Amino acid sequence: MKRKIIIWLAFAGFIPAAVSSVQAQNIDSLEHIVNTGNPEMQMEALNKIANYYAYEDVPKAMEYAWKAKNLAEKEKNRHYQGEAFVI
Repeated sequence: MKRKIIIWLAFAGFIPAAVSSVQAQNIDSLEHIVNTGNPEMQMEALNKIANYYAYEDVPKAMEYAWKAKNLAEKEKNRHYQGEAFVI
């Protein structure tokens, strides 16, 4: 029983590092879409990035949400404009 707990604790310590690495790769991919995608893809990517940073870095989340809102207003897209306000 103790062995199972020790193995589980060792594995549990590895999970946050692995998740963090995957999330960083996802953010990089979304940033690429923001820089190269069409406006609808950009709005979606900006909102996804804002959602990610909402738990990590609130000022950064607000920055991305604001960019998404401004782009949505420019494109007259109420759906993504509303999503930006949810963050």
